[in-house]
Amino acid sequence: MAALCGLSEADVVAIHAAGVYRVYMMGFTPGFPYLGGMSPRIAAPRLPSPRTFVPAGSVGLRRTRQESTDGESRGWRLIGRTPVRLFDPAADPPALVEAGDVVRFVPVSMDRYAELERAQDARPPNAIAASGDGVIEVLEGGMLTTVQDLGRIGFQRFGVPVAGAMDTFALRAANRLVGNADTAAGLEITLAGPTLRVTADTVVAATGADLQPRLNGRPLPLWRGVPVRRGDVLTYAGQRQGIRGYLAVRGGIAVPVVLRSRATYLTSAFGGLQGRALRAGDTIPLLRGEKSADTGSRVAPVRAMTQATPIMSCACCGVRRTTPSPRPVVRPSCPLRTR
Repeated sequence: MAALCGLSEADVVAIHAAGVYRVYMMGFTPGFPYLGGMSPRIAAPRLPSPRTFVPAGSVGLRRTRQESTDGESRGWRLIGRTPVRLFDPAADPPALVEAGDVVRFVPVSMDRYAELERAQDARPPNAIAASGDGVIEVLEGGMLTTVQDLGRIGFQRFGVPVAGAMDTFALRAANRLVGNADTAAGLEITLAGPTLRVTADTVVAATGADLQPRLNGRPLPLWRGVPVRRGDVLTYAGQRQGIRGYLAVRGGIAVPVVLRSRATYLTSAFGGLQGRALRAGDTIPLLRGEKSADTGSRVAPVRAMTQATPIMSCACCGVRRTTPSPRPVVRPSCPLRTR
């Protein structure tokens, strides 16, 4: 970097530390600030090929702006690292800076860097315990099974995406079939499903893609609340139609709430169950649910309306009606319509 600019390393550090930088925006990964105001004396082009790894806290420069990252960036000219944690999903607010803030960099010795780093690592985690009515034991994790809800709203300004279920209708429907609130967390199951053992009597509902769910080896009806007993085993025989299926359990899943959501965000490894997909040996705690869920109630899956099929079933409850609309139909009086 110093050689590219025709400067000594000490000059680069001094020029960079003398600057006052404005946060233009947040994005790319949570807590990742794009800064402006860099001296043209230390501007340099990006690397000709991307980096394979960038340590958290790295400060990178290029011709027109600089970045400081808690995740993996590519191609920046790195001039140093900060021990300060830029993003902490357990903190409020979760990001150290946001758009519009002014930032300055202060050079520190290696001893001071290590001291600050130890102070960051010593911060206690914000663990949230959740009491429950038993757990789900994961015998096999499946291809990609994650805990999801309707997502985390209101944190985009920190570079945090909404995330959550890909098919929110299917998750809402599953939750209502077992008596949960729409916002309860369930499992999102991609293509090849998991093998799960239930450790308490409860009610489950499978919706979304037809991945052929099985209860103790027998077909589990889709779009219907089904009672299960302690020791029952849920499996999936394989994808028949669709990509992502959903499984709701009465009460919902009791993983910790992170930024007002239980949804898993795999890219930054937070939310859900330790920020990752389920795997064999995991246990998923369940929240206590009401005992009034209407087991046996059923929801018809959404069917796209076309001009050739003017008679449609309600997307929620299956009641048929005639409509010229090209959109999926939801009967106004349907008790399961999306709020």
